[in-house]
Amino acid sequence: MSHTCHADNCKKEVPPKMFMCLAHWKMVPKDMQRNIWHHYRPGQERDKRPTINYLKATKMARCMVAFKEKGYPEAMIRDQLKLMKDYIDGLFVKKR
Repeated sequence: MSHTCHADNCKKEVPPKMFMCLAHWKMVPKDMQRNIWHHYRPGQERDKRPTINYLKATKMARCMVAFKEKGYPEAMIRDQLKLMKDYIDGLFVKKR
């Protein structure tokens, strides 16, 4: 089974443990790249059980790339992603 880049509409094949092709990965800011690798768990590409934090990190990176491809400035994208992160984090707060 092939594995493709997770950027929207990209069909480039990449190794299963890689999240994006090099061209799209270079569009992801270094802090976001580090966050993805921080939450990566070796073997998750085989057992298909990534952590919630990994999924959140990759969602932010996918959004960053999509907005950059549409020409939005990075500062504006980061503001929007901060709002999205706060919302997503709120979904996972344990209710008492």
